[in-house]
Amino acid sequence: MKPAFESPRSVEGAHSVSAYHRKEKQFLWNWHYHPEFELTHITSGVGTRLVGDQSEPYAAGDLVFVGPNLPHTWFSDTSISAVNNATVIQFRPEKIPLHFRALPEFAAIATLLDRSACGVAFPRETSDRLGPAIGSLANASGLGRWLELVRILDQLANTVGRSLASPTYWHGRSARLSTRAEAITSYIVSHHADDMPLPDLAKRFGLSPGAFSRFFRRTVGTTLEAYRTRIRIHAACRLLADGDLPITEIAFASGFRNLASFNRRFLAERKMTPSAYRRLYESRQR
Repeated sequence: MKPAFESPRSVEGAHSVSAYHRKEKQFLWNWHYHPEFELTHITSGVGTRLVGDQSEPYAAGDLVFVGPNLPHTWFSDTSISAVNNATVIQFRPEKIPLHFRALPEFAAIATLLDRSACGVAFPRETSDRLGPAIGSLANASGLGRWLELVRILDQLANTVGRSLASPTYWHGRSARLSTRAEAITSYIVSHHADDMPLPDLAKRFGLSPGAFSRFFRRTVGTTLEAYRTRIRIHAACRLLADGDLPITEIAFASGFRNLASFNRRFLAERKMTPSAYRRLYESRQR
């Protein structure tokens, strides 16, 4: 089923941050996307959460951050008669502009915003710690609401979260995804193991390097290097799980030019080493 576009909740210029409480007998199926970032904190209820191509159960304490135009929905388990409650915070990308993201103090938040392109789920301890602040933000107003949002994002950015949708996931109805963006991302996925200097890639799609970088970040929601690294790590994970190739060969087959870089990037993305990932997968198979 194709996701439906949901119009922004707030009129441009009225509020920088939209925050509200949901209290419903059931969260109904609502497979949709919208141009805002969204932080959702479930305070009661059980059911299923879908983000992109990833599905898993939700319960009280579920805390998820999704990026602009990433399809998602929470829908209740109808066999359980429990009221569903959630706090939802939404804000447009331009409310934290690029020159803010370039500040050293915003580095961690900028990384979190990039990661939200695939959705990020946070552990229960983080949910318990930030739950009161998230709940009270919906009742805040004026500048206090924006400042509280930045404080929450800063704490989330310094917490280890788990990516949800696979890096290769994309849907065709995003308001920001053009035919050119589809062509670029498809090309990167298909040629992830190749050397792709930015000037060559930009020339292939009729853009200058600067215009290419701006277009890519605006439409895909992250930098070219970050997206390419995710694709390569995803390819490496498949090789680690599906066979017994030496890790050095997997590094080169995935597009990395040396083992040290591969190990460093893999650890940063998956929070474990490639060998630990392989052992974990093998133990699950057993």
